[in-house]
Amino acid sequence: MQKFDNQDVEAEVIELLKKTSIPVSTDYVAHHIGMGWGTARGVLLNMALKGEIQSEKTTKSLIFRLPNKESPK
Repeated sequence: MQKFDNQDVEAEVIELLKKTSIPVSTDYVAHHIGMGWGTARGVLLNMALKGEIQSEKTTKSLIFRLPNKESPK
């Protein structure tokens, strides 16, 4: 079983989310950080469970943002 609690990767995710103005998908994070989709999803879900980021289910997929970013209107 793979461990998704890597503080270096989590720091990269936080920095990436700080640079975006809209919520991002798992694929976006995987592409920009340079990891597989499954690994990115595990890291993002783990961070969401810990309350470090927010996740939201859309009709297509999950999207992720920092807690202080508002939902798009």
